[in-house]
Amino acid sequence: MRWSGSISVLASYLALFGVLAWPWITSAHEAIPRAGSDFDPDNILIVWILAWVAHALGTAPASLFSPPINYPAPLQLAGSEHFASSQLVFGPIFWLTGNAVLGANLAALLSYPLGAWVMQRLLIAVGCAGGAAWVAGLLFALGPLRVPASIHTLQYVNLFLPLVALALVRLRERPTAWRTGLLGGALLLGLFSSYYTAVMVLGVAVPWAAWEWGRPGPDRRRFAVLAAIATAASVLLLALASRPYFAQARLLQPMTQDALRRLEEILGGVQASSLRRFYLRRLLEISLPGFSDDPWSHAFWSPVALVLTALGVVAAFGSRAPAVRGVAALGGLFAVAGAVLMPGPDIPVGTHTVPLPFSLLAVSPIRFFRAAQRFAVVAGFGTALLGGMGLQLLEERLRAVSLRRLLVLAAGAATLVTGGLALCDNSRLFIRAAGPDAHVYQLVGRIARQPLHGGEAPLVELPASDYGLLRSGAERRVGATWHWLPSVCDYSGYPSEHMMLVLKVLERLPDPEAVAELVDMTHVRWLLLRPARDWGGEPRRQGFLDALRANHAVVRHWNVEDWMMLRLARIPRRPEWFAAIAAGPREGRSLLGTPLAPLSSSAAVGALEVESPPAEVRPGAMPSIRLVVRNLGDAAWPVAVAPSGPQTHTVGIAARWVPRDAPDANPEPQTLALRRDLPAEQTMRDEIRPVAPARAGRYDLELRLVQGDGPTFPDPPGGPVRLPIEVRAVDP
Repeated sequence: MRWSGSISVLASYLALFGVLAWPWITSAHEAIPRAGSDFDPDNILIVWILAWVAHALGTAPASLFSPPINYPAPLQLAGSEHFASSQLVFGPIFWLTGNAVLGANLAALLSYPLGAWVMQRLLIAVGCAGGAAWVAGLLFALGPLRVPASIHTLQYVNLFLPLVALALVRLRERPTAWRTGLLGGALLLGLFSSYYTAVMVLGVAVPWAAWEWGRPGPDRRRFAVLAAIATAASVLLLALASRPYFAQARLLQPMTQDALRRLEEILGGVQASSLRRFYLRRLLEISLPGFSDDPWSHAFWSPVALVLTALGVVAAFGSRAPAVRGVAALGGLFAVAGAVLMPGPDIPVGTHTVPLPFSLLAVSPIRFFRAAQRFAVVAGFGTALLGGMGLQLLEERLRAVSLRRLLVLAAGAATLVTGGLALCDNSRLFIRAAGPDAHVYQLVGRIARQPLHGGEAPLVELPASDYGLLRSGAERRVGATWHWLPSVCDYSGYPSEHMMLVLKVLERLPDPEAVAELVDMTHVRWLLLRPARDWGGEPRRQGFLDALRANHAVVRHWNVEDWMMLRLARIPRRPEWFAAIAAGPREGRSLLGTPLAPLSSSAAVGALEVESPPAEVRPGAMPSIRLVVRNLGDAAWPVAVAPSGPQTHTVGIAARWVPRDAPDANPEPQTLALRRDLPAEQTMRDEIRPVAPARAGRYDLELRLVQGDGPTFPDPPGGPVRLPIEVRAVDP
């Protein structure tokens, strides 16, 4: 009877959310819901991660943490979550259908009725009446960060909070080995759901276990020992599984202030493509608290939740049942703790900045918890507990059965109106790679893996972002789940250290020098050209293809409907570049493996040649200066280092704007980076963008090769390069 009642409650939630989420369900095979554009890149990343983990577990578990993205950099999954617990739902769907979008949608969708059901079972276990518990479960499922619907909820699945609490309640009732195992299983599901969820699960488990231990009854000591064993074993397993994350953390160095300043300057300029600006902004979001606009406007509590929360506070003091008072007190603790941590590390008060408790996390082992707003999930758990206890107080105090039922029904109806009807707002991102274009990606994989073509090799899908940055990333990432060919440029939780290096090369395609650099760095073999509609018309796509053919860069191509798949003719000629990226950043080496050390006098020899300099610029502008750089020395110049690392010993160009009317002036030079390392006796074309002076006038732009903390490059016989440029304000 007990199980039949539980199953009927679950069925009721499934039916209810099936109705509420019907617009979501009908497009689940080819679209994902959107809860604000700020989450879209992360939503696509979650879809891809779920697919990769399922694919790796079924084919090559040893490669789990080194997926074929940002190839050949190692441990790329260790810069993001793994969402292992979500595989219980996602995995079977993906293995049966191959559709990652469908699997991710159903995993996120099922978290709603399952969360409501587990919360209802918890409240029943602590003495709450059935109707009150059912409404509180609904309130919990539609809590903060849950409405409108989003794939992003898989990063903080709230159902594991009541699941662990319920396991603790059952263990306290009967501290047996079997129930210890159930607690361990619940903890493992929460800890392996995501690292954000792991923090919140442990934050709930510890005070709940303390409350259970404090309740009167037998076997308190046995309960404490068994709960401690289950918790310690679960945390130990998480630590063992997290070793790749610890290794990757050593590679992800905090950004220096100089690096942050450089990124801010680039974002304020015009030289970065939309794709590169996206990654630069992501680096700043990671490094600078409060850099992004707040995307958490949907972290709301409905008016019903607030009313029931207030009623729950009354229950904490006025209920006749000790269990109700205790659970209401716990709910208040979680609600307050979550609300206090949500605002982040500090708040402005007048002209002062007041630190908040969240700032303590920055110096703790859980400093990876960057998004303070996600503690709204803990606060939502607390308010749902308070709401359930508030409704239970009505059950105690109202004698009229019909009135009690009417109030509970009213609370449930109000919850549906304020939260349930907003669950699906009909804002969805449709992804052709999950629908009409899926067969194209499947065929691409079959072509690339034919033995005649050399087997599996990296692929670049073009254009990278011209047809919309989000659309580009969504199609490329979901399309990869059909063929699993390595890709050289992808968004992840932490941008890979060599990402800017590859992006600069991609921006210069189809230039033959860029093709050679891309092949040398990544061993890319395939180019997939999207339909002409995504290029802005057939002439542009055909021009790209003609340029590749003119430079003999393509050995063969296939027409796949209105797509083109190209096989590059270039073979790698600098194996040290690929090996350096594959090894990951190393101290004392550039990203391409060149030693970061002062050059010898025979190596610090070079020349600059400017191509078509501008005659005039506006004050404060960043004009494009195209030039040819020649390494005339006997050793490679180190240039490419991670954005988070210091520029010590890198070779660049010092630019000084010398006023014509004050030729003896000594203005502070701007040090401008070259795009990559330059081997000995080699030449490359590059572009720099020095910031023009704010004061109008006639200037000589003086350019010199320099090495940070290294020897001085001798000037050529005629002296440094000087470009006469007039800085002229715009006429009103």
